[in-house]
Amino acid sequence: YLRILLQKLYHLPGPEKVYQLSWQFTLRFASIIIDKLQNGYLRYYLSIIIISVIGGAGLTLLIKGGLQLPEQLLAPRFYEIGLVLIVLIAAFYATIAKSRLAAVASMGAIGFSISLLYLLFGAPDLSMTQFLIESLTVILFVVAFYHMPRFADFSSPHARVRDVFIALFTGALMTVLIMSSLGNRMFPPISQYFAENAYLLGHGRNVVNVILIDFRGIDTLGEITVLSIAALGVFALLKYRNRKGSKESNK
Repeated sequence: YLRILLQKLYHLPGPEKVYQLSWQFTLRFASIIIDKLQNGYLRYYLSIIIISVIGGAGLTLLIKGGLQLPEQLLAPRFYEIGLVLIVLIAAFYATIAKSRLAAVASMGAIGFSISLLYLLFGAPDLSMTQFLIESLTVILFVVAFYHMPRFADFSSPHARVRDVFIALFTGALMTVLIMSSLGNRMFPPISQYFAENAYLLGHGRNVVNVILIDFRGIDTLGEITVLSIAALGVFALLKYRNRKGSKESNK
């Protein structure tokens, strides 16, 4: 029996053989993962990122017990409901649009409606930034789509249904997170501090202006920088397009 056991041990693969087998298995496994994940489709990459984010955030919210909705909610006014309906209709139309221009116009309607919501809820700085960025984004998309091939639909019905569920779950999770943040205030709101110290510390009677220029001056500077860079980018693209068109007409 000892001789048989020694013979079996002798025929077992050595460390080098084990290393080669493990290395081949690693390469094979990596090849399968790369073929599944790195397939060259940007939409697939975004889907994986979004699913990972909503999955991690949703599980954390459930495990940690952070789901706590606010006790009282203000009744929405009729114009707020109207803006929300415009956003929903525009979002739905963007998914079924047959041309890029229609899709861009729908996305622009969503952005402009959100900027109006910011204005209605007392955030004129956010409303201004959103309005300008949305305007520049629409122009940028229109200029970029001018150089792209004709609009075509390559996605299968299965892929579209999958994207619908991903979008619905993402929107629902973001809504729940926002509602939970309203119901889980760990510190008192700072709006009262701004209202009490706008004149004493900022020497201004307009609370919004004091917040933008004094209390949040660095943040406002960042917003101005972003707007300036975006405006310069759009101007450069428009100038390049006009110059290219003039050269082609001269030929």
